[in-house]
Amino acid sequence: MKNIKFIIFVLIIVLLNLSFLQKFEKRESGYDKVGLIDETVSKTIKNNYKYEEDINITNDHLKYLDIYFNVDNVEETFGEYNIEVYKDKTKILEKEVNYNLVKSTGKYRLPTKKLKNGNYKLVIKYKGKKTNFSLAYQKNNNEKIQMQYYYLNIKKCALFYTFMIVSTILLVIAFFILEKKKELSIEKRFLIIAIPIFIAFTILMPMFIAHDERFHWFRIYEITEGGLLPEIRNNSTGYEMPDAVYTSLPYSNRKYTDVREGLKDKLDKNNKSFISDVTMSVYSPVQYAPHVLGVIVGKLVTDRPVLIAFIGRFFNMILSIILLYFAIKKMPFGKNIMLLFSIIPIAIEGFTSLSGDGFTICISYLLIAYILNLTKSKQKKLLKKDYAILLSLGTILAFCKLVYIPLVFLLYLLPEKYFKSKKDKIIKITLICIALLGFNLIWLKLANPYLSVYTGGKSSYQVKYIFENIIRYVEIFLYSFFTQIKDLIISMYGDTLLWSNYIHNYPLVSISLITMTMITCVCDQTLKKQLSVKSSIIMSVISVAIVGLIYTSLYVQWTPYANPNIIGVQGRYFLPFIPLLFIVIGNFIKKDFKMKENSITQLILITAIIVNYMSIIEMIIEFI
Repeated sequence: MKNIKFIIFVLIIVLLNLSFLQKFEKRESGYDKVGLIDETVSKTIKNNYKYEEDINITNDHLKYLDIYFNVDNVEETFGEYNIEVYKDKTKILEKEVNYNLVKSTGKYRLPTKKLKNGNYKLVIKYKGKKTNFSLAYQKNNNEKIQMQYYYLNIKKCALFYTFMIVSTILLVIAFFILEKKKELSIEKRFLIIAIPIFIAFTILMPMFIAHDERFHWFRIYEITEGGLLPEIRNNSTGYEMPDAVYTSLPYSNRKYTDVREGLKDKLDKNNKSFISDVTMSVYSPVQYAPHVLGVIVGKLVTDRPVLIAFIGRFFNMILSIILLYFAIKKMPFGKNIMLLFSIIPIAIEGFTSLSGDGFTICISYLLIAYILNLTKSKQKKLLKKDYAILLSLGTILAFCKLVYIPLVFLLYLLPEKYFKSKKDKIIKITLICIALLGFNLIWLKLANPYLSVYTGGKSSYQVKYIFENIIRYVEIFLYSFFTQIKDLIISMYGDTLLWSNYIHNYPLVSISLITMTMITCVCDQTLKKQLSVKSSIIMSVISVAIVGLIYTSLYVQWTPYANPNIIGVQGRYFLPFIPLLFIVIGNFIKKDFKMKENSITQLILITAIIVNYMSIIEMIIEFI
């Protein structure tokens, strides 16, 4: 059985590597575009038309040549091009290109592996009836033919191939470690997998490429400068900071080489300007606690902003691993559900970037785990440390995001044995929830001016519209939710990663993780009959309340006034509470598909290794 599992695992990795090699080639990640030729040619061509171009090759590793044709306003769908390459009047390469090969994109790729250094002549001959299909590529209203040279980048290719080989070896080692360490607790096996994967994400995500990471960085830096509350200046929110905080990294389309160049930037506190942090102004400093600590340390050891930002990332990563470890450890049942959502790629992006969302997820998971643990504990009363931990986690969550504040109402799940009476329980928990909600409302009040600046005052009108048209708003919410639910589920599992959806993972990622969720809910016997009907109702209501608050928040902040569809909702926003929902679902599924908890854990960890490996390789192909 062990040999079969190992063979299947290796086969999957081999197939993935082959597909990644093909994608690396197709994406041209290992090549440099070095020569662009623009020549004006006639728009309309006739039979036996000929075009010639001299080519000088100065690199032995010339890979291929892209030839672009104009396919606009083509009257006929026939015609054939004969592409020839001559060396000293000797024909050394010939390709016949039918119109159908280029009609969709206008591009034909000519393989040139056989061409060595030297001078060549490219000859393109057309055979067919007179047609508007020409050797012209429209650019700035000029008719041109463009040819793009691609030279093999030996360093990039060597780096990519080496990484794949080393990664494959490490994956095989990880497989054997997991098989050998089955007796370890789930949380310890989580560490074995999480530490290398989290480190890889932290390093291999180019700086400021995660969701809104650049603006999170601005907010974090201003907090370390004492700007707990941003300034409002010229209808913008932000802070006076060194110009270098913005860094020289491109706003988009950055590569690892750009990050390397960005590491040369240095802070100069004599050159400052007002840098806007946009919507991050409404984020509490509490939500950035690990990042702020990391940036403070970074500023003590270096004056290079990109390096300081990386140190901030590492502190967030370390604290995330610690919090997730204890969240999984504290779960009295459903550990595998918590494990699964702690190692999906989209969550790891938050745990290893400068985003405050990762810290929010960790605090939410630990609060859920701690409360559920107390519901199953044999202790007869709440200890002082229990009160301290619950109040600390609740307070931190209260200062993170309003939409997740309903999680504190999980306190009502605590058994009556911890209180003098049922009345005592209700009074104490209600007072705690009111206090925590009050903390959230205090920050919301402080942050409201910044929200008004960002939305141009629209937010207050949106809130007024909701209260005056409550039934209509419920219709808008339900319509938006049910039309978006499919895409939200897929995105929640990480079909796309990073800002502007830079990484488009194979469907295998989402499908694998969704399948693992279903297997866990159906087969994990530790989930069965753990919750009373009352507890299930409370947890379900909390989940629905959070979904409603997420949609309402996006309606107020992002959606045009009275729009019939709420925009801006992303699947990753559901991560802080989603384990609750699946714990309830798993509790009531009574199908007789029994599977050992340990086997489910192993399956989740192996799946996590594969899907995160895929995500990491996708990043390398994109940014190398």
